[in-house]
Amino acid sequence: MSYDGGNYEVYVANRDGTDLVNVSNYPDADESPSLSADGSKVAWMRYCDGNNEVYVANTDGTNVVNISNCNTADDEHPSLSADGSKVAWTSYRGGNAEVYVANTDGTHPKNVSQHSATDELASLSADGSKVAWVSDRSGNSKVYVANTDGTGLVEVAEGLAPSLSADGRKVAWMSSHDGDYEVYVASTDGLGQIVNVSREPYARDLSPSISADGSKVAWQSYGDWDYEVYIAKADGTGTAVNVSNHDEGDDYYASLQGN
Repeated sequence: MSYDGGNYEVYVANRDGTDLVNVSNYPDADESPSLSADGSKVAWMRYCDGNNEVYVANTDGTNVVNISNCNTADDEHPSLSADGSKVAWTSYRGGNAEVYVANTDGTHPKNVSQHSATDELASLSADGSKVAWVSDRSGNSKVYVANTDGTGLVEVAEGLAPSLSADGRKVAWMSSHDGDYEVYVASTDGLGQIVNVSREPYARDLSPSISADGSKVAWQSYGDWDYEVYIAKADGTGTAVNVSNHDEGDDYYASLQGN
């Protein structure tokens, strides 16, 4: 997003800087863009008629669709599936935060979380089959995963910031339940072992990003007085590698390539 011309707009361009397109092209604020992996769609949040709405469009600026459909409550923080077929977001239309999923043409919106607690921070699997989010329905923040039709709800573990593998079989998240923040990985079916991937008791390990095949996880770690980016195997074997390896200044918000 760019503040150019007096308000925030969502832009899309090729990685070499060519073909810059103002996709949102609207007089009010357009923020929080999410791009599909195939580069065909972009979702974002627009301040419209007194509240936030979720929009999706082709990356050439055509076919703009209001997914949340101008409800009186706020709809925020969209997450697109890799193929651009589905979008997940947080909606307050029922008086509390709920996770919704819809097709990117606006059809078949579904309240996936369906709970009176706060359900937010949705993350879609690349194939659009699973959605992960954070809920405080049990009294503290935990990671939940369900099918995007609302079935198959699984409580994974206490934590925040979930990241799903492409096929929805693995989820990474961060949790401080052992006293400091660590990065964990588990199967989304709730079975099998929860793996502490970061394994660093004296650092803050945050904001994980899992690879599409679920084999590796990247995250930011605050250890020796600055943040560094690390990557490790998702099964917990081997040694985590400091990718940024920089002694001065902070390195944040890792994002892994699909493979």
